[in-house]
Amino acid sequence: TGDVIRLEEGDLIPADCVVVILADDDQDHDSDEDLLVDLKAVTGQERPKTISMGGNANTTVTNRSQLQLYMGGKIVQGKTIALVTSTGPRSLLGTLIQDGRFPPKEPILEASMFTDGPASGGTGNTSDIQLGTMS
Repeated sequence: TGDVIRLEEGDLIPADCVVVILADDDQDHDSDEDLLVDLKAVTGQERPKTISMGGNANTTVTNRSQLQLYMGGKIVQGKTIALVTSTGPRSLLGTLIQDGRFPPKEPILEASMFTDGPASGGTGNTSDIQLGTMS
């Protein structure tokens, strides 16, 4: 944990991580493109998760689960820099496998089951995270 990784369209997410920056290859402006992440293989959720800057170069996010990405998911659109929070058996996927809940028979609700808790790499405490963009 603690490694910083760059993910882009088509990449499989190698570990549970938290989005730090939405990245853009264009050196002249910040990314205004949403990050779309397919987590169906892990959580069973039908729709891709969207992480957006909301048109603001620096947005304070107060709920860490809004920025959480899970090992086994896939980046569908956009680019990001993320901080690894859990790997292997400590990841959400590893926990689900160990508990016999994988593959999910119905969608797992992130907000109620895994919001900023240990399985998502959190401490159980919600703290403000400053989200920026990278040119």
